[in-house]
Amino acid sequence: MDNSDCYYYEHSWKTKLRLLGRQMRKLLATLGPMKLRRRRAGYTKIETEDEQQGWRETRSTFPPSLLSFMPLDRIFVDREPDGIEVLREWETEKRYRVMDASGESLFTAVEESSACARCCLGKCRSWDFHVLDKNRREVLRVRRAFRCASCCFPCCLQRVTVHTDRGELLGSVTQNWNVWRPSYTIRDAADVPVLLMKGPICLCCGGEVDFLIKSIDKQHGVGVITKKWSGLAREFFKDGNSFGLGFPVDLDVKIKAVLLGACFLVDFVYFEEQSNMKRLSKPI
Repeated sequence: MDNSDCYYYEHSWKTKLRLLGRQMRKLLATLGPMKLRRRRAGYTKIETEDEQQGWRETRSTFPPSLLSFMPLDRIFVDREPDGIEVLREWETEKRYRVMDASGESLFTAVEESSACARCCLGKCRSWDFHVLDKNRREVLRVRRAFRCASCCFPCCLQRVTVHTDRGELLGSVTQNWNVWRPSYTIRDAADVPVLLMKGPICLCCGGEVDFLIKSIDKQHGVGVITKKWSGLAREFFKDGNSFGLGFPVDLDVKIKAVLLGACFLVDFVYFEEQSNMKRLSKPI
């Protein structure tokens, strides 16, 4: 190979490199500058996807106060009886103890409502529940406005909203009009339906009462809220209800918090009247 051939091949190789460089620059100009999304300070980002479980893919950012919900697939909610309320016809603010599967206390939920509303409106009253951690710091706030308890009129259906300690909306639980059985929709912060919750037709029988939680298309079972039966003597004399709440461990922690608010709502709407009857049956 003489010098002229070497010059030709070298020139051809450099030309191809220049053409390739031009094509790469055009491609980058078409795509535009890449933007990196910064994480919000103090927040943790998770991504989960499981289309077979029946709930939609979740990409959520949540405050660190909700990290306690991440490893949980079951929690137990126990309404703490108040000594004055048990002995007298005096409606006091409710308190709940939230525990994990091992019985370790996670949170304490304390009701905030007026004495006039508790005495005059009963279970229809408006309230705020402050969910506190072990250090007495507020983690969640569950709010409910005044609502009539009758299922015959669709003009005043039940609704609770769940917020962080900073007031950020996590989601809501809204009642669906149904004269036969309890029916609710679990919604996220954007008011998009995420899950459905349905209770039994009859709630007056003894034994455990299950409120089934399903996917929005009703094809998959996602969880359950169970009102525990503690035995006849304890159910009659103890002014307190116990609930079990089960859900997938990889469910969005925001929806887990909303389901805890649904547990409070279920107790007030369907089992508060039974507690009042037990209290009124006691001699003064």
